[in-house]
Amino acid sequence: MRTIVNDECISASNAQRIVVGLSLTTDSKRGAITARTLRFDRVSDVLDSIGKETGLSYNLVHSGAGMVFTFTVLQGTDFSSTVVLSTDYGNVKEIEYYENLLEYKNVVYAAGTGDAAARVVRSVYTGTEPSSWTRRETLYDASDCTTDAALDSKGLENLAELVETITLDVQYLQTSNPTYVLGTHFKLGDIITVDYVSAGIKKVARVTTIETNWIRTGKSIKFTVGKKKPDFVSLYKYHKKANSAQKRR
Repeated sequence: MRTIVNDECISASNAQRIVVGLSLTTDSKRGAITARTLRFDRVSDVLDSIGKETGLSYNLVHSGAGMVFTFTVLQGTDFSSTVVLSTDYGNVKEIEYYENLLEYKNVVYAAGTGDAAARVVRSVYTGTEPSSWTRRETLYDASDCTTDAALDSKGLENLAELVETITLDVQYLQTSNPTYVLGTHFKLGDIITVDYVSAGIKKVARVTTIETNWIRTGKSIKFTVGKKKPDFVSLYKYHKKANSAQKRR
């Protein structure tokens, strides 16, 4: 992420494309090495795709007067062994559970450059290669990728989008004597455990959204643990991106 922002926005060869006042943090690098091939891509789209693959995020921190910002890569912390939310612990009012296998795939064929039998296609999966009844395949057009590493990264990015969707919407209770305090013991992007005792479900996942509302009785905090529920717009955008004419070459 830092390399892309630096090359495209800070040290760009075209001086008109340099974003004045933007700099990078000087802290250590975060996340794994990933490969990307860029050609007329939006920087934000590429950063988001890297985030899906690696679990990272980013923001722009206002670091002075005027238009002065620092690009910062964010990495959540795994608190799953110490932060457990459950109705049994009195820190959760309500839990909504959602599971969807409709879009689930565990093998992605990332199709790169070339035509017909000469086209480079990489089989991408995580862990042990799925087989028999457990194998669920899909093909993704990655004709903009020119290296095996880039194809593998594109495949992993798509696997992250097509994993089994398990979502827990948690109505959080921050009592006068809380067990875990949102913003102190965990925050957006961190990994925690939610124990849905009555349903027999114990989920370790990332806090992906936080919604705060002020109502007559006080403040209401609701957050989502796990992948966001798919909607028509997100499904349409994904299939439009994945199923292009290049797929039939």
